[in-house]
Parts: sequence; C-alpha cells; structure tokens
Amino acid sequence: MASLIMVTSQVAFVLLVCVFCYAGAVEVGSGIAAQFKQHLKKHNIRLPEHEFAWRTRIFADNLRRIDELNAEHRPHTTFAANQFSHLSYEEFVAKYASEFSSPSANVSYGNVHVFDANDAVKASSNDVYVDWRTRGKVSKVKDQGKQPYGTVFATTSVIESINAIKRGTLLDLSEQQVVDCVDSQTFTTEFNYAKLTGLNTEDCMETALRTYGPMVVAIHVNEAFMHYSCGILTTSDCKDGWIGVAVIGFGRANDQDYWIIQNSWGTGWGEGGYIRLRRKQNTCDILHEPKTAYINFLSAFSSMEFEDEVPQSAPKDLDAWIEQLYTCKPLTEGQVKVLCEKAKEIFKTEQNVALVKSPVTICGDVHGQFYDLLELFQMGGKSPDTNYLFMGDYVDRGYYSVETVSLLVALKVRYPKRITILRGNHESRQITQVYGFYDECLRKYGSARVWSYFTDVFDYLPLTALVEDKIFCLHGGLSPSIDTIDYIRSSIERLQEVPHEGPMCDLLWSDPDDRGGWGISPRGAGYTFGQDITETFNFANGLDLISRAHQMVMEGFNWAHSKKVVTVFSAPNYCYRCGNQAAIVECNDNMSCNFVQFDPAPRPTNGPVTARRTPDYFL
Repeated sequence: MASLIMVTSQVAFVLLVCVFCYAGAVEVGSGIAAQFKQHLKKHNIRLPEHEFAWRTRIFADNLRRIDELNAEHRPHTTFAANQFSHLSYEEFVAKYASEFSSPSANVSYGNVHVFDANDAVKASSNDVYVDWRTRGKVSKVKDQGKQPYGTVFATTSVIESINAIKRGTLLDLSEQQVVDCVDSQTFTTEFNYAKLTGLNTEDCMETALRTYGPMVVAIHVNEAFMHYSCGILTTSDCKDGWIGVAVIGFGRANDQDYWIIQNSWGTGWGEGGYIRLRRKQNTCDILHEPKTAYINFLSAFSSMEFEDEVPQSAPKDLDAWIEQLYTCKPLTEGQVKVLCEKAKEIFKTEQNVALVKSPVTICGDVHGQFYDLLELFQMGGKSPDTNYLFMGDYVDRGYYSVETVSLLVALKVRYPKRITILRGNHESRQITQVYGFYDECLRKYGSARVWSYFTDVFDYLPLTALVEDKIFCLHGGLSPSIDTIDYIRSSIERLQEVPHEGPMCDLLWSDPDDRGGWGISPRGAGYTFGQDITETFNFANGLDLISRAHQMVMEGFNWAHSKKVVTVFSAPNYCYRCGNQAAIVECNDNMSCNFVQFDPAPRPTNGPVTARRTPDYFL
C-alpha cells in the first residue's frame, strides 16, 4: 500500500509538472521576432546579425512543429521551446547526436561477460518504481555545451553513481579523465576504459539497474526528442544519430512503463535535464547491442582511482619526493628520470585543449622562483585542496628552475585531475639553453641529462585549456592561422620542439596590442593582435574571456581589449629586481573570478650563484 501511495503521488506530481510545462510553451502568433529575441536572451544565445532573420524563420517552424507534437502526444508528453529551438533538426542531429556512427562496428570484446538476469538477486520484483536520485546516488545534471562528448558525461555520471553505491560518497569526477583515457570519443572505447558488461533485454536492464545501479546506454533521437519538455516519450520513429545517456531509474504511470534517463544538455532541457522514455518496447533502439551496458563495479573499482589515492602508475616513493621538493631539495638524477617518464605517460593522453572544470585557480609565469611558488600555494591553497591551471614558463631566469619544475611535474603525476600544466614559450630546448635552465641543470647535476629529461616532457604539455567552455587559457595569444578552438584540437601536432613560426608558435608567443588587426611582434616570434581580433575569436568560439600569461605586468594582472583578455603573471619581483606584484585568478563553481595579488616571499640569503647572468631581453 505504501508503494502504491508513493507511485500515485509521483504520477500526480508529474502530471502537474506537465501542465505547467505546456502552459509555459511559447505560442506561435504575432511578434515572432520579439519572441525569438526573448528566446535568445533566456538561453544566452548570441547570433551574428546576418543570421537573425534566417534563425527567426527556423524558430517559427520549430514552434509550429512543437504544436503539432503536443497535439499528437497529448496528454502523455509535452513539448516546448528550449535551447535548441533556433536550430534546424538537421543541425541538431549534426551537433548533438553524431557522437558515433554504429557502436557495434569493428569491436573486440575480449573477456566481456554478458549479463544474465539469473546472476542478480531481485530485491523486490514487485517494485515498479526505482529512482537512484532518491537515494542520493546520482550526480547533478551537467551541460556538455558544444563538446561532442555526451557519452563521456554519461559514463562519468555512472561511475560517480557506482562509487556512491559501493563507497558511500558521491564524487564529482572529471569528464576530462575519460576523454583523455580513450583514443577517440566513441561509445565502445569509453566503456572499455570503464570496464563494462553487456545487456541484451530490457528485463536484464531492469534487474541490473535495481541491483547494481545506473547504467549507460546509446539511443537514437528524433524531432520529438529535440523538443521534449516533460512526460513519457512514446515515440516510435527514433532513427537518427546516436547519443550516450545515463539510465538512473524506471517507473510506471498511466499504465505506461518508462525509463528515467539523465542527459547532459543542462537543466533547461526536458524535466530538469531528464527524460522519461517508454520502456519494454525498445524505444529509440535502446537495446541496439552492444550499446546498452552497465559497469561491472567489482572489477571497475578494483582498478579505478579516486580523489587522493595514489595512482597505480605513480612511483612508490612519490609522496616522499614531493615532501622533499617542498623543502627545495632537488631529486636525484635517477628519480627525475622516473618522474619524467611517468609524466609523459599522463601528458600524452591529454589533448591540445585541456578541458578544465571549475572551481580552479589560474596561474601565470613562475620562472624558477621557487619560494614565490610556495607563496602562491600559501595564498591559493596546496594541491590537491585547490585545483590549479598553470599557463606555462616554469623555468629560466629564477635560481630554482629545477626544483620548481620538479615540484609541479610531481604534483601532476600525483594528482593528475587536480592540476593542469600548459606549455609556455620557455618550455623549449632552444630558449632554455640561453635563459638559465640548461646551465642550472649542469651546475646541479654535472651533466645535461636532467635538462634533457624535462625538455622531452615539455613536448607533451597541452597547448591550451578551456575552463567550462567560457575561459580560454594559453601562454601567449592568438594566431592568424587559427579561427576556432576545434582547429587547435585537431590540426596541431604538438609533440615537437616549439617551431619558429606557425600556429603552435603563435599560441606560445603572441601578445595583445592596443592597435587593431595583426602586427609583427617585436619578440621575433608570434604576432600582436588587436581588440577586433579578440572579439571575432571570442564570438566564434562562444568565449567570455581569454586568459594568458607571457608578459610581466606590475600589478600581477592586466586587462586588455575591454576586459575580453587578461594577462596573469605569477612571479613577483621578476628576476629579483623588477618590483612587480604577482597574481592568481580564483574561479569558483559559478565561474565568478577573483584576483589574488601577492608579494615576493623571503629568499635564503645564501642563494645559489649562477655561472653567468641571463640576457635582459624579457622573452
């Protein structure tokens, strides 16, 4: 009786939600342009002026289609305008439902175990409603934005849920780790990474969901899916594209069985980011083998790493090495070699554009000023308590480049999800041979081998980072060869010495300028770029801000281009004589950013003596 009351209450609540959903749908009528402007404002969508009329017509067509769908599916399902209503259906499929062509193609499963319903003990076969959200085992709905990684978000969500079920803690894991740990963003490779097993009937899915927890599936979409607002979707013609989603429960309402599915399109789509999909009729091809799967948590969690656990591939004495480095005592040559080999294994899995989640603290150049790096950690918090993004230039000029870069690389190996390290123009063999790091390695180790180990690692560092799709981070600046962030992802081969020219060089060397357009850089590499260039790039990529380093600024940070570019410099009293402050940028969960300035830390009076003074030209 209690279960019946609970289900009846849930059905009544859902029907009430649907009434409000339908009442809030945009009506087709006069003033469609004004409605469209309100729609763009509501969903924070920016359009080029020349697209407005065209998109208005698409919007009107979608509103008409929404009315047709409501008439066709009433009263079980409601459709309404959402963040996709300015797109044609073909655009929607291309942008959001084209993660893979056929998950079953050319797949080798090795020792994958096919789930058998008899393997599981049904807690209560009479249960008609299971929702892991009510048990606190489902993470919040996320928004993949423009990233074509819906399956990654779904897989990460399920891993978080299984961890909560098995270990009692609902973690907020990084989708970046899943992206970085597969060769390509396909449904099958992500599952191989997560260690999964297959299912082949919806009864098996139900039993596995009740017994083990949420699972990931791939489904087709159609226009009804695109415009879905609330209710049970009973469509029978899902046939386009593929998306990866997380199934987190099931239920029954109005004599209709349904799955509860979490998507990664934000809370503005569907029922707060969820959809209820008709169950027991293979709706949207939910059983297309081998896409449907659940994570075999016993095997998965025996090998997965969470939070502060030492990664299995890390050197066994890594924590002791880090403690030693915090005291400014360098590692042995042999330890550096091992550390650098482990670091390369991590960096080579990362993309040219690292995806970074908030909260995060963004840092500029540190240039071997080790005690000022400790001051930075004092101000911002030590890793892993604080997530860090460093934008390059860890070596040269300062007296402690070896200790500085050793500590940062060791922290990366120890906490790979907590710290992002980008390449700067000084992470280069040619530059470090002139500006101090090479000589320091010779002085401290008696050979150039340690220099060689680290400069080999530099070739693997990501070139840029993207914080929550809104802040684009890099060392230098923009390039006339690069219009989109996607170009950086797909068209630059970074595993090389920094070239003298070209897009990779520009990302590490360019500077913003008060003059418009592109200019020749006085540095002899890269370009200068004006506000018009910044505005075009930011608009094309949906960015709020470009954060970069590369230039000493007296206050530690400096705005440019109407606050669309900020320079961050984290080496106070640069070269121990410039008198500047340093700064870091703290971005919270809501992407509200705050600048923290700091002064130089005291240095030992018996600091090292360099063999020769480095050149004064500040590259």
